[in-house]
Amino acid sequence: MKSPTCLIVGSPAVLFVLGAALAVGVGCGDDDSGGGDEDTSQQDAAMDTDGDTQGPATGPVLDRPPQVVASCSVSSPLTRIPDASWYTTSMAQTSDGAMWLAYGGWQRGGFQAAVTPVAADGTFGTALALDDLGETIHLAADGDRLAVSFDRASAMGQPRFAVANADGTLTVAPRDADAVGAMVPVEGGFAMVTAVTDPGANVVLRLRILDEDGDTTAGPTQVAALPGYGSVFAEVVSVPGGVAVAWAEREPGAVRVAWFGADGVATRDPVTLGGGHGEGWSVGVRLALLSVDDALWIAWSEATYGEDFGQGRAEIRVAVIDPNGSVREAPMAAAEVDLFRTAPRLVNHGGVPGLTWSEGTFIYICGGCISDYDAHFVLLGRDAAGEVVPASDVTVIPHQDNGITTRFIASSGDDLVFVTQLDFHAISFPALATITCLEGG
Repeated sequence: MKSPTCLIVGSPAVLFVLGAALAVGVGCGDDDSGGGDEDTSQQDAAMDTDGDTQGPATGPVLDRPPQVVASCSVSSPLTRIPDASWYTTSMAQTSDGAMWLAYGGWQRGGFQAAVTPVAADGTFGTALALDDLGETIHLAADGDRLAVSFDRASAMGQPRFAVANADGTLTVAPRDADAVGAMVPVEGGFAMVTAVTDPGANVVLRLRILDEDGDTTAGPTQVAALPGYGSVFAEVVSVPGGVAVAWAEREPGAVRVAWFGADGVATRDPVTLGGGHGEGWSVGVRLALLSVDDALWIAWSEATYGEDFGQGRAEIRVAVIDPNGSVREAPMAAAEVDLFRTAPRLVNHGGVPGLTWSEGTFIYICGGCISDYDAHFVLLGRDAAGEVVPASDVTVIPHQDNGITTRFIASSGDDLVFVTQLDFHAISFPALATITCLEGG
C-alpha cells in the first residue's frame, strides 16, 4: 500500500495478548539522493487548504493536528489466560510470521518456564525442548531461526544458549555460554547486552558479539556503569552496520542512546534524551526502542510525587533520532495531577509505528495496592517538518479488576499481538484483548 512521504500507510487489525512487548517505529529523515523530479509531497503536506504554509507541530503529541491513516476500536474484551500467573520475559517473530513467547514463574505445583509459539488468538503450540529453564530467558529471531539465551534453574544461573528453526527443531542444542542477555541479530550472529553488578556495586551494561553458535567473537564492551540500586533494563535493536542500545539512568535522570558496529566498537557519540523537568522527577527504568528506515524511535516515562507529596504526575515521552542526528522529542500528553502513565511499548505495523502505554490513578503508598491502569494505544506519524503527530485516535482497553501493563507486542498479518500482565499486587496474570484498525479515518 503506497503512503504519503514521511507517513507509511498500513491497514492493521490490532490484537492485544496481554504480558510482553516488542517495538518498532518508522523514521523520516532527510533524503540526500539526487536525480529525478523533486518530491514536493512534504511541502504540499505543509500547506493548508488556502495555500498558506503551516509551521511545525508543537506541544504534546496528542494535541497536535493528526494525520489519520486508520480508525481503531476494541473488537474483543480483555481476557485472562486461564490458570496462568507467569511473567512473559521475551517475545520474537521469525520471518514466516511465527510468534514465539518465553515465560517463567511460580505456578501451583512449582516453577514453570517455557519457550512456545503463540497464535494470534492466544493459542499455544508445542514448546521447545529446553530443559532446566530458569527465570531469565531472552529470544532473538534471525530470519527463520530463533536464538534463545537463558539461565539454568538448577545451576546457580549458569548461562545457556540454543538455536531452533521456526518449526521448533533445535539446530544448536542447549550449551553453556559466556553470558545471558537481550539479543538482536547482526551480520554473522547476534549482539547481546548484559547487566552485571561489579565489585563497586555498580550495574555495568556490556555488549558482546556472538557467532551463530553462541560463542563470543568480540567484547565484552562496556556500554555504561550505573549506580547499583533498583532495576536496570536496556533495550537493543539492530541498525544498519550494527546495533543501538538505550537505557535509563536514575541519576541524573535521563535516557541514553549509544551506537555500536557489528564488531562491538562505538560508531558515534551517545545521545541524551529526557530529564528536562529537573529535581523531583525520575525516569522510568523500562523504555521502548525500535529502528525503522534507519531512524530510531524511543518512548519512556517520567514521574514525580510533586513538591508537596500527593501531587503526583507522570508523562510518556517519545523521541525520534534521524540518520543525520536530528532529534525530535515531546510528551504524548500534558502531565496531570494524580494521573500515572507508565510502561510504554512501540510496535511497527506495516510501516506505521504504534505506541501503547498504561494509564490510571497515581499510587502514592502501596500496602496491598492493585492498580487500575487502562491500556491506551495510538498510531503515530510525522508531519512535513518531521515532528511526531497522531495517526489515529487513541483507543482504550479498559481494565476490569486489575490494572493492565503491556509487556511485548508482535505484528501478525493485520493483527498486533499484545502480551500484557494484569496487576494483582505481588503477582500478575497474563491476559488477551483485541483492537482492530481499519485504513482511513
